[in-house]
Amino acid sequence: MATFVKEREWSKFHTPRNVLLALVGEVGEVAEHFQWKGEVEHNLLTWTDEEKLGLSEELADVQLYLVRLSNLCGIDLSSACLRKMDLNRKKYPVEKCKGSAAKYTAYVDTENTSTTKSTATTTTSSASSSALPFDSSLSSASSTLIMGTILGIILSIGTSYVLKARS
Repeated sequence: MATFVKEREWSKFHTPRNVLLALVGEVGEVAEHFQWKGEVEHNLLTWTDEEKLGLSEELADVQLYLVRLSNLCGIDLSSACLRKMDLNRKKYPVEKCKGSAAKYTAYVDTENTSTTKSTATTTTSSASSSALPFDSSLSSASSTLIMGTILGIILSIGTSYVLKARS
């Protein structure tokens, strides 16, 4: 993506803020594909090939902007995702949250919360001081899980942003 931007002399426009706003716009375009459809089943079995293609193009835009933003901010996205999943495993232990949609604060004890927050702070500060190498040993399933998690977070942020803008 950096080469694509450089060839077009767009680097002056690609500030972290501008790329973030473009990312949010693309998340809105992903949301449009789901608007007014109610609950959508896994694998989009009732969608046409044209609908799936449109969604895939918007998801690609989201991923491209997300990767661009992480590069502009000096964040190794794959390492950040792996660290975040480790933190989430601590916040949402299977034995306490399996089958529940409750937020972790509903069942976590105070002692573990401070430990998790401390770990998160340490992890974040070490991540910002140096970029970690990309882990090319990730399986396709791991990459899909990571990108799915990121997309879910982005969709939540984008939906909140759109709702706030409308009110």
